[in-house]
Amino acid sequence: MYTRFKIENFRCFESFAIDGLKQFNLITGKNGVGKTVLLEALWIHHGYYNPNVAYRADIFRGMQYQKKDELLSDVFAGFDTTKVVCLQSEDEQAIAETLQIKSRTSQVSRVSLPKEATLDADHPMLVAEQPQTEYSTSTESSEIVFDYSSSRGDKSKATVYVQGDQIMFRKAEVRPRPSGIFLAARNEEPHQAVAERLGTMLRDKLGDRIVEIARLLEPALQGLQILPVAGTSVIFGDLGMPRWLPVFLMGDGMMRLLRIAVGITDARKGLLLIDEIENGIHWSAIQNVWSAVAALAREYQVQVFATTHSWECICAAQRAFAADGLHDLALHRLERDRSGAIRAMTLDEESLAVSVEAGWEVR
Repeated sequence: MYTRFKIENFRCFESFAIDGLKQFNLITGKNGVGKTVLLEALWIHHGYYNPNVAYRADIFRGMQYQKKDELLSDVFAGFDTTKVVCLQSEDEQAIAETLQIKSRTSQVSRVSLPKEATLDADHPMLVAEQPQTEYSTSTESSEIVFDYSSSRGDKSKATVYVQGDQIMFRKAEVRPRPSGIFLAARNEEPHQAVAERLGTMLRDKLGDRIVEIARLLEPALQGLQILPVAGTSVIFGDLGMPRWLPVFLMGDGMMRLLRIAVGITDARKGLLLIDEIENGIHWSAIQNVWSAVAALAREYQVQVFATTHSWECICAAQRAFAADGLHDLALHRLERDRSGAIRAMTLDEESLAVSVEAGWEVR
């Protein structure tokens, strides 16, 4: 699990470092201070071998299209593609991993023979001797390079590039790595993706765990199953009615909670990144939600990063983790200093408890 993370030249961060990371990390701060950007940086860094992750981060933001001549320019601070983005982590074993993102332009040359040139019938690879002039064309091709290295000696390179009218992704060949799951505040992944993850849990007879967590919002829930509807997979819940009910009709909070629970199980020994964790969940239930999330994430050894604007969410988290007594929660408040640079103020559980009891503003 990460204990430290450093960012250079990524979106709103020119130079930023956050220390004291725990298994559970609550990110707070005013609007526009970089809470979601921090989650995106962690996600892209963790998925260094798959450059499509950076593209999907833009989609979660609502940016559905990329201009070929501005390929992922928004990941560079100030849209300055001459800069090098650097995302660096350090884990509890002091292993450092570094991802550098660079934009580069290469010249692609094509050489063609004049129409009057002919091929030698006896030697098809040779052009028959005759006076001729070669015609050449040169075009620029832009690409984004994801250059990864670690203190263990691992290295890899992945790229995003333009081919014709399409944006192409070339993944790096790396050894298997635990998943990193990003749950956006809006433009969330399709219901189908959640159904597929839940289907895997039901197959492995782990569905009871998810039902138990889902009952925090819907006590009448007796079971979950995946059923085909119009060629797609839909999650249904049993509420004791004559028919099973599609879960998305039970409210946004239920779908949010299912996404979190299923995401944890899918990210074993990896990362779960949740933007605005309290979305759709009533304040009275959120302490129990935190307790359930913590228990499941500890079981699956998942490191959790979650943003929030909610005082109720912060207080609920503090109470839930204080009851556990494991001291694996930290709150990180992002704020700008007088120069405009973004800094992180970190509170451990003891400091957070004092702040909550005193009513000090930590959002």
